[in-house]
Amino acid sequence: MQAAGNHAHNEWLDWLLSVGVLGLMAYGWLLSAVMMAAGRGLRQSGTREHRLLLAALVAAGLGYLVQNQLSFGTIAP
Repeated sequence: MQAAGNHAHNEWLDWLLSVGVLGLMAYGWLLSAVMMAAGRGLRQSGTREHRLLLAALVAAGLGYLVQNQLSFGTIAP
């Protein structure tokens, strides 16, 4: 039995192999910029509803990053 695949075992490695170091850096920058903006907004927010919405965004982003470490990619650059 022979196994074959066309993706790396996690998203970061797949991005590195697909688009190179600069593409991986751009992907990382995009994710970190979104998370930093949400964290900054969370600290500066005045209303409870706004803080809850931003906290949900941060939690979803962290969940996305964890899921990327454990899954096969579906991105086709």
